[in-house]
Amino acid sequence: MSLMQFSGACWWSGCSPTLFIATLTWFEFRRVRFNFNVFFFVAVFVDLLFWFSANQRAGISFRRWRRAAGNLIAGSIIRRLFLRRVLRDL
Repeated sequence: MSLMQFSGACWWSGCSPTLFIATLTWFEFRRVRFNFNVFFFVAVFVDLLFWFSANQRAGISFRRWRRAAGNLIAGSIIRRLFLRRVLRDL
């Protein structure tokens, strides 16, 4: 595999999930004015997707991933509560 083929494969594997998620989110937001459930689902899903793939590339074991997943979920819950409070005050 040449360097151009490898860089194209890396680019495609990085952009295709992002474009897929963005397309689904766009169609959902066009269908419903604004849906917090969809917004937070996409935010948590993208966090997990990029975090898990980065850890796999770095060679971090599943045991560490499982232990740290609780911290990631707690962070997403805190972010959700913070955004609700900020948006409520607007």
